[in-house]
Amino acid sequence: GQPAAELEQRHQEAGGHRKHVDYYGFPADPNGMLYGRSKTVPVSHGMGKAASDEDYQKILDVLFQKTAIVLAQEFLPTSFDWRIGILNGSPLFACKYFMARGHWQIYHHNDSGKSQTGSFETVPVHKVPKHVLRNALDAANAIGKGLYGVDVKAIDDKSVIIEVNDNPSIDYGVEDAILGDELYRLI
Repeated sequence: GQPAAELEQRHQEAGGHRKHVDYYGFPADPNGMLYGRSKTVPVSHGMGKAASDEDYQKILDVLFQKTAIVLAQEFLPTSFDWRIGILNGSPLFACKYFMARGHWQIYHHNDSGKSQTGSFETVPVHKVPKHVLRNALDAANAIGKGLYGVDVKAIDDKSVIIEVNDNPSIDYGVEDAILGDELYRLI
């Protein structure tokens, strides 16, 4: 693979505007997960998984058509991601969001325009593994007080923060499945 500086150099825009790739926990070999973040592109549409240098370059080319900033993370395969809801420094809800059947993401957006979504399981906060809860709280508290949805991958007794959402979705029958109306009252 190419060093990060060479990849960034190859993706400069005309007119002096630089496109940027942040390599957070990404291996030296650029194979893994890429997130293109843009205000107009939902994260589930703005990501790709690279299995080779060629895949990596193709994904970067597509993502840089939508945004000037791409985050690269090591791909950590799990059957589900945790979503820990945190309000003003305290855990509020916990859900497992399962990957779409036969896919590596929770949402699978097909080329045909159809989408498939994985299932979910709402979990009492006291049953969340301590390392998942601790890391989610640390991540949210580093930002400040407010309502956050922290996405976490857990592998054995370790956990990795995927992202901190400052406008997390709270769907009837999902995130509120345990607290019910009390969840909305607390918010």
